[in-house]
Amino acid sequence: MWIFIPFFIIVLVVVGLAIWFRNTIADLVGGVVDYTIGGLMAIWPTIRTTVLIAIGVAMVGWIALLIFMVSIGAYANSIVSALAVSFLFPIWFVAFVMPPFANRIWFLGPFVRISRMICSPILLLALVHLAFGLWSPESKAGFDRWSSDKKASVGFFFHKRATQTEKESGILGTLNEEKVVLYNETAQVVVHNIPKGTRVKIADLKGEPAAERFEGMTKVMLPNQHGDFVGGLEGYVPSRKIDWKKA
Repeated sequence: MWIFIPFFIIVLVVVGLAIWFRNTIADLVGGVVDYTIGGLMAIWPTIRTTVLIAIGVAMVGWIALLIFMVSIGAYANSIVSALAVSFLFPIWFVAFVMPPFANRIWFLGPFVRISRMICSPILLLALVHLAFGLWSPESKAGFDRWSSDKKASVGFFFHKRATQTEKESGILGTLNEEKVVLYNETAQVVVHNIPKGTRVKIADLKGEPAAERFEGMTKVMLPNQHGDFVGGLEGYVPSRKIDWKKA
């Protein structure tokens, strides 16, 4: 773990220098941009090689940072935090030293402000998370396990609640009149004298609306011999004879 202490010292030094010399860097970058942007296109053929080399060096440096951070993250059981630092730190650093005039550029200002506002807290949390893992990888692994169990418990709670909803458990009602009759699709009687208070499960929520020769009907399922709505007899009963509130 001690081999990573220099890394954090370097990060703190870089952040400290960025904060201390922010105005100087901003003025320098602003001055360079102000005096060179006009002639940039004219000298582009000359500086193209230099720019491409600078971009290549920056990419190599970022890849080296990524590999280094992933190695630290693997040791600290904090791969996600290490990746967050690898991707966000360069963005945060560039946005932090960006000169003030950049905020007034319509396509650049919002990016700079959002980068500062979003990257700073996320980067801080990722570094704290990573430091905790470096301090004690076992403690970090135990915390991750505990956190995962808690999130799973919350998921189980909602799953159990979902099984009690009408969508999953079914829409139930109670017959509210004596001797209700169950009809089939051709209006033939299937069951006579179903007792009042019998619970039924709706089989087709659309039902059959009232027409000239019959009243509104609802297709229901009667409970089986065990009192469950599994393979029960289905048919139609008048909609007015079902009380949905007392199911």
